Amino acid sequence: MIDLRSITCERCNDVVYIGDHVGRPPSYCPPCRAAANAAKQRRFREKRRNELTQLRQQVAQLTAAHAA
Repeated sequence: MIDLRSITCERCNDVVYIGDHVGRPPSYCPPCRAAANAAKQRRFREKRRNELTQLRQQVAQLTAAHAA
């Protein structure tokens, strides 16, 4: 059994949780979890923005080709 007092954050090595925990123990402390989630959202938004930019360029090219 895992000693719940010794669980540390994977990013900052702070103690994550002291006490009873049901299910899988957390791997990040709350501030590091928030930072990781924000970075994940930022990557997702950037990927989506790049996809939309590519689609707009393709539409512009097809429109120009059709008009010619």
